[in-house]
Amino acid sequence: MIYLDTSFLTPLFREEAASTKIAEFYSIVTTSLVVLIPSANDFDLAQEYVAHFATQLRGPDALHLAVAHNNGAAFIATLDEGMLSAAKRLKISARRVIR
Repeated sequence: MIYLDTSFLTPLFREEAASTKIAEFYSIVTTSLVVLIPSANDFDLAQEYVAHFATQLRGPDALHLAVAHNNGAAFIATLDEGMLSAAKRLKISARRVIR
C-alpha cells in the first residue's frame, strides 16, 4: 500500500503545476485506492509525533504519518517538504514521487 498525502491529492481538484502528472497517476491507480479511517491508535501515535518537537509536525500531518505507519503503507507519497523531513526524522518511508 502507498499512502497518498493530501498535498499529493489536492492538485486533482485544483489546477496546479503538478495537476497533469497527478491526474495521469490517478487514472492508473483508481482501482487500487483504499480509504482509511483514522482509529484511536492513529490519533495516539499522531500525538506522540507532534510531541517530538524536532519534527515540527502539526496535528493533520502527524495524523497522515500515523495512519500510514499503523496500516503498513510501503511509503507515503507527498509533495510536502515538511512532511518529508518529519518522516525522515521518524524513520517513516516517504517520497516525493513527482519532481
